[in-house]
Formats: sequence, structure tokens, C-alpha cells
Amino acid sequence: MKTTGTQTYNDAVTLGATTVLTSTGAGALGNVTLASTVNGGFALTVNTAGTTTFGGLVGNGAPLASVTTDATGGTTFSAAGAANAARR
Repeated sequence: MKTTGTQTYNDAVTLGATTVLTSTGAGALGNVTLASTVNGGFALTVNTAGTTTFGGLVGNGAPLASVTTDATGGTTFSAAGAANAARR
């Protein structure tokens, strides 16, 4: 999915294939938010100059093959998401 603005996914996300989320918005206009859980046996890549936020657990139901974010933007995990990601 490629947009010029923010991307917000409020519901649980299950990857059905390798997925790339890209926002070309500058700063906060490029934020990508995955507010709930993210699962699936595929790779997730997020490219943005904004902040990528994982609000829920990542890979708790079905581990992701990998999670990659670009160096340009920041990445934040909720406390629960960070704890689970650290075990992967």
C-alpha cells in the first residue's frame, strides 16, 4: 500500500503475503499506525519519513517472517508489543 499521507490500521492485521506499507508524507504526515495486533507468517516492511507505531502485539498469534522499517522515520512499540517483539 503506497500513500502520500498517513496510514492507520485500527483493526487486527493478518498478513496474507509479504507486505510493504509506504507513505511519502513528510514528518507526521507520513505516520503509519498499526493500532492492534499484527500476525502472519510473512514479512512486513514499513517505509516512511514519519513514525511507525505498533500499538498491539506483533507476531503473538502467528510469527512474522520479519519486520523491517526504514532508517528515515522512527519506530515505536506499545509496552506489550515491545515485550513480545523482543522474544522473537
